[in-house]
Amino acid sequence: MRGLAIYTALRLALLAAVWLVVQLVTPWRGLLAIAIAVAVSGVIGFFVLDRTRDDASTAVWRVFRRIDDRIKRNEMLEDALVEASHSPDALGSGVSLGTEAGRPEVLSAGRQSQADAEEDSVDAGQHPGEGQHGNEVAAGDAIDNDETGANSQR
Repeated sequence: MRGLAIYTALRLALLAAVWLVVQLVTPWRGLLAIAIAVAVSGVIGFFVLDRTRDDASTAVWRVFRRIDDRIKRNEMLEDALVEASHSPDALGSGVSLGTEAGRPEVLSAGRQSQADAEEDSVDAGQHPGEGQHGNEVAAGDAIDNDETGANSQR
């Protein structure tokens, strides 16, 4: 990131120098002088700061490359955890997985997490959460409107 800092400093110094020249040599002042200084210093900087700009772009590229490598490494670890949790050997041993709330969830033989149950219900053609409560009505079932209570329809 040192290259980016050097390029930015040189670019600002060039802008200030061109602005000073515009102020001293021309009658333009204020925003017009700044706009002219930005345009002229941009053209000059394109040629003069070429090598410095390449160094800055290389530094930025390295930073993003490290981020990409870290993301790929974490994806591989996550895939390994998911594979381990779905293998028959891991069911009896209890594999810890992170949940959305940030709390670990332990899966053991014969138990299924709520996320896996919802995923299985989606795979079976149901909507997530369907069939988990006793008061839900399946398609084609009749509704008994004679019940009393908060949900009764009259």
